[in-house]
Amino acid sequence: MIERIVFVPSDKVSFVYDDDLVDLFPLGDTSITRKSMVEPGEDCKWYVSINIEGTIDKLGPFKYRESALEAERATLIHLMHLGMS
Repeated sequence: MIERIVFVPSDKVSFVYDDDLVDLFPLGDTSITRKSMVEPGEDCKWYVSINIEGTIDKLGPFKYRESALEAERATLIHLMHLGMS
């Protein structure tokens, strides 16, 4: 689980939302920001849209929604570790 949490010098803690981490919310000021979404395309395949520093990047197509959700989560965690949250 710890790879999903990033501590930064500004005393900020960032993580990709997960119900398992909700118990961290009372520990400080909390906000939730949507950075991505998974939606079906006209071709009946799944696409991920991720907002990276004001630019929308798209991933896909994915045959299965679950595959798109996994790619979304992995990409968000990777970007967080790069400091691009």
